Amino acid sequence: MVGLALSVLFANGLVAPIRKLVSGTKAVTEGNLDVILDRSSGDEIGELTGSFNSMVHGLRDRERIKETFGQHVDPRIVDKLLNDATAAGEGSRETMAIFFSDVAGFTSISEKLTPASPGEANEPLSVSHERESSGA
Repeated sequence: MVGLALSVLFANGLVAPIRKLVSGTKAVTEGNLDVILDRSSGDEIGELTGSFNSMVHGLRDRERIKETFGQHVDPRIVDKLLNDATAAGEGSRETMAIFFSDVAGFTSISEKLTPASPGEANEPLSVSHERESSGA
């Protein structure tokens, strides 16, 4: 009987960290990147737990990069840079046309805008265009 009790305790000691890893992977699969597992041992399970934590940290960094650059760079470019390691270094040559325009008073308008509100820069231009179109 004592042997059976010790076997159960030993099995639980092995299975508990594996269950935590399974729970953590399910959480990450569901999009929770705030998962951090305690590395409770120095054996293979502890090493696997450390690798899991490193993987989640890398996924968090990747998401932060996507969110940060996604606000300022075309999402297709961000995806290409994140999914193709060679894309960042090789670059490409493209033929393009660039149009520069100086809009009267735009500097003073843009100085009042916050970085989080670039769409607001178009509002004064839209109002000005509407006035000109209606003959006002």
